[in-house]
Amino acid sequence: MAERRFREGEYVVIVGSAYKCNGCHSDHGKYFYGGKIEEVGIKSEGKIVRVVSEDKLLLKLRDGREWCVHPDELDFLDKDESSKLKRILLGIESIPRHPVFEIAEQAPVFLVGDKVYSLGEGTPQKTDNFYEEKKRIISTGKSLIEVGDFGSLEALTLDRAQPDLERIGEAYAREAQRDLDVLRSLDGDLDIPQLIFKQVFPYLKDGHYRDRISELLGVEGLGAEGKKEAVAGSQKKAKVTQRLEQIADKVGIEVRGLIKQIGQEGQEPAERTGKQSKLDGLLGYEEIKPYTGTTLLGRALNGKNVAIVDGVVYDLVAGRDGHKRRIQIGGQKFSLVEREEEPKREPKKDFEVGDRIRMNAGANDNYNMTKEGSEGVIKSDFGDGKFSVDFTKLTREVVSTPRNFDVYGKYMENLAEIVVGNGATPRDLESRFLIELGRKVRVDALRKHLSRDRVIDILRTQDEELLAMAGRKEYEGEGFGFVQDGGGRHYAYIEVPAMAIKSETDGNYYFYDKTKIALGVKKNKGTLQWEEDFFMAENNGHPYVHDSVERFAKICQGDAAHEMPTSGRDNGEVITKRLRKMREVLMFGYTWSFFDPVREGEIYHKDIRQYRRDLSELKDMNIPIIVKGELTK
Repeated sequence: MAERRFREGEYVVIVGSAYKCNGCHSDHGKYFYGGKIEEVGIKSEGKIVRVVSEDKLLLKLRDGREWCVHPDELDFLDKDESSKLKRILLGIESIPRHPVFEIAEQAPVFLVGDKVYSLGEGTPQKTDNFYEEKKRIISTGKSLIEVGDFGSLEALTLDRAQPDLERIGEAYAREAQRDLDVLRSLDGDLDIPQLIFKQVFPYLKDGHYRDRISELLGVEGLGAEGKKEAVAGSQKKAKVTQRLEQIADKVGIEVRGLIKQIGQEGQEPAERTGKQSKLDGLLGYEEIKPYTGTTLLGRALNGKNVAIVDGVVYDLVAGRDGHKRRIQIGGQKFSLVEREEEPKREPKKDFEVGDRIRMNAGANDNYNMTKEGSEGVIKSDFGDGKFSVDFTKLTREVVSTPRNFDVYGKYMENLAEIVVGNGATPRDLESRFLIELGRKVRVDALRKHLSRDRVIDILRTQDEELLAMAGRKEYEGEGFGFVQDGGGRHYAYIEVPAMAIKSETDGNYYFYDKTKIALGVKKNKGTLQWEEDFFMAENNGHPYVHDSVERFAKICQGDAAHEMPTSGRDNGEVITKRLRKMREVLMFGYTWSFFDPVREGEIYHKDIRQYRRDLSELKDMNIPIIVKGELTK
């Protein structure tokens, strides 16, 4: 949920092509925005350096090249629990930190029996709690004081972070509500205005929209007929209430299933990544008893006692002698056992560009040159189990320079290694804590915002709003709405602000008033279906509209027609994406070669003088000015 929202700075991997031929629906070996798969292979990695639009991302590949991709062609490179959490709960990593990790940056910290200890003052007595470090000649001991128990420190942490956690949890709940199957299946009996309101508007409205619409409905009312339908008597109210309760019960089943799923995350015996195994190392290699407490830090440690000293995480092991560092807590002694300095490693099981490989025995019967023992480096991944390899060693013949061959992965073994276990740091422990906190935030948000009573309130409000929308020919929201033309055709629209374009033909400035970009929609099996063409509901004479007077004039999309979004969580999101993309094109798609105000006026016989303005006038009006597709204001 909301996991595939790509942002600048994310490291990603190309997993396929989103291009589909209109005739045969094949990708023809190329990507959505052009470029051949053989140029940039599947599984190529890179970093998102710019989000051009919701459907266009600019990558910087490992080899330094820049490459435009569609989001559907990507997946996240880092898919461990911690990274997934940060994508689902945006901002979770920036909340106020747990005091344990702040203290650990300044002084040693000891986590024993759900309590936190750190250094005190004075020389400890034999029966006191102390930390002792054996040096070459003498041993030094320092008193230990109890900082607090896990529960009290956690309460402090949650209190400090409460505003942020509320915001993060509410955003998560909105996404969860949008994705619930029960609520998505209730649209079959709605008309087009109602479907626009329910399926498109949620992607356009801001956080204050629901309050505002409720106020408007309260002031304006539903109209005489609407009121009769809404309050047709106690019998009808009872039936509506019963229906809402039935739906809420079904939603409750889904929500409880989602909560159960959250609780089971990370418990699957799936193959672990190197980073995941590193975090697992915090729990040691021996089997330990499951943690039965309730604190998040205790869960992160799974009840294990540890020490954090000088940026290193140590196991606290009772009854071990011979170690340089030890502590005494409540009369019990623990040794600080450092993990192996050299992390455990094991061969990689999969293959990716840059890995060193060796051909196995199976190659002997399938290749002439690259037989068993031949070695090289993977240069390309074709995505079908086949790789291009630059061989540095060939067992068939001796060559002075590397040779490139295409081979299948089943005939290769990976010489690269991944790190497993050991080497955990305080940051790794903090990541475990955030994972546990993230589970709590999600569960709490679901229980609060999608409780049975809350769902009934949402549905009841929604029913009232939907009643108000039924049969309407137009509706104007905050920068968006819907409208019907003279032929009864419905459009969803978004507003475009007033703007000016500097002509590269004559150097003058041309002003175009605010308008509405409209996209035709129709009903198809309980959902909305978008049409290909865009229209200007209120014609402002923009160069992309060749008819200067007609209302609902067709907007020329140019090459942007091939870049219009086609994917999303649902059709409502796709319609929203397409509207926003067209607004972007209308505002920033101008170049002097095409659709110049002067040139376009000459070709289509427009009187462009009515749009001409002085620069000083535009500045007084605070109008954004576009020069060669770039905003200069």
